[in-house]
Amino acid sequence: QLAVLQLLATGATNKVIAQNLGISPATVKNHLDAIFEKMGATNRLQAVMMASATTSQDGL
Repeated sequence: QLAVLQLLATGATNKVIAQNLGISPATVKNHLDAIFEKMGATNRLQAVMMASATTSQDGL
């Protein structure tokens, strides 16, 4: 899921993420649904912004 989130942050589509990770677009969607639920995000942009804020707070 971390790799999906990292690629999502680059603006990659589900299809591009799937190709990069060697998984199906449906699997990418399942990972995104799980990421959104864990983070409390409702969309891709919100998930990326929340992850970015968390990374900044952690000093990474």
